[in-house]
Amino acid sequence: MVPTTWGREGGSERAASIRRILASPSRPDDLLSTTRRRLLESTLPVGAAVLAGCLDRVGSTADSAGGRDLPVLGWYPGWMREEYPPEDVAFDLLDLLYYANFEPAADGTIEFTDEHDEPNLADIRELTAPGGPGEDVRTGFAVGGWNSSTHYSDAASSPESRERLARNAISLMREYGFEGFEIDWEYPTGGGRAENARREDDVENALALVEECRRQLDEAGEADGREYVLSYSGPSDPNHVRPLDVEGLSEHLDWVNVMSYDMSGPSSPTTAHNAPVYGSPSAEEAVSTWATEGMDRSQLMVGHAFYGRAFDGVEPGPNDDGLGQDFESYEATIDGGECARRIADGAWSYHWDDHAEVPYLYAADERNWVSATDPDYVRAATGFARDADCRGVFCWELSYDYDDELLEAMADAASGSGG
Repeated sequence: MVPTTWGREGGSERAASIRRILASPSRPDDLLSTTRRRLLESTLPVGAAVLAGCLDRVGSTADSAGGRDLPVLGWYPGWMREEYPPEDVAFDLLDLLYYANFEPAADGTIEFTDEHDEPNLADIRELTAPGGPGEDVRTGFAVGGWNSSTHYSDAASSPESRERLARNAISLMREYGFEGFEIDWEYPTGGGRAENARREDDVENALALVEECRRQLDEAGEADGREYVLSYSGPSDPNHVRPLDVEGLSEHLDWVNVMSYDMSGPSSPTTAHNAPVYGSPSAEEAVSTWATEGMDRSQLMVGHAFYGRAFDGVEPGPNDDGLGQDFESYEATIDGGECARRIADGAWSYHWDDHAEVPYLYAADERNWVSATDPDYVRAATGFARDADCRGVFCWELSYDYDDELLEAMADAASGSGG
């Protein structure tokens, strides 16, 4: 999903310090060249900036470098480099930083999807190297995504293409010093973009792909003296979870990032919450479904939406708040900063759903409605993850967060304060 951007403030002392690090003579110039798309087709040597330490297969607090009860993972959107360069990441609020994203080709090779990918990866490697501001932050990346699952069915369809995808992902991981990667196939159970390739045996092939990635990662870890990690982007809709071989996946995955958001949008029949914590649909329902189907709760990371969804042409309805009403058009996906600005704007009335534990906004004069995000929602979602005995929390995505307000709320709640 490519975001609607509304800008963010920069010039902090942290960013200035990081710029000095990135300008140091030790930075390898050969990694700064850009290319629109590149195929990774051969095993490459281990990168020079591989971090020490490893992640356990099942567990939670072992992932937290900041002494938090729950590890905090943030997704960095590679296409947002110009507005939100890697140096602006608040590494002190994170335990894991994952990069979005790369795309599998039909034959299992992996393609860069943006001209900024190579400089981004070079920056992240430098920033998380020993002595850098993110030296204690573990890193990984996604293969796939909503806009990058077109050929996943093809890439997973044969032993040869599965072997190639795993091998190329590990090459990329080693080259840039990552500690693992994520399979982000949206979705082997259907419901993704209309142009995505599909097969009747996609569910079986998804498990086979995970098994192949796990096998090669374990071999690479043994060779490198490391324990590399493998995660999976998990849908929140029970109809997309239940057809999966969840028990089979659980044997090979370190964790699942449960995408407990995008529960409303342009195709919704009425205005509804984007990321409700409780109710149906909700994060609670998604976690319960994954656990019932066989994934240990200590392997589940709960997603937080750092963005909202705005709708136009909404009548007030019986409660004068626009919730659950028809809409004429979908306005936009708006970032956390825009949500904060609308919350502060007197033209918008702020509402809190005590059942779902999420905020929403309504502007009666303009007939506009927003499923919003704010720190109170973030704290509620993180509190749920702790109460549900989940592994940790993550956000989609970091550039949506105005002045790190939401990430600070998540980190505080994950530490047991403010949650």
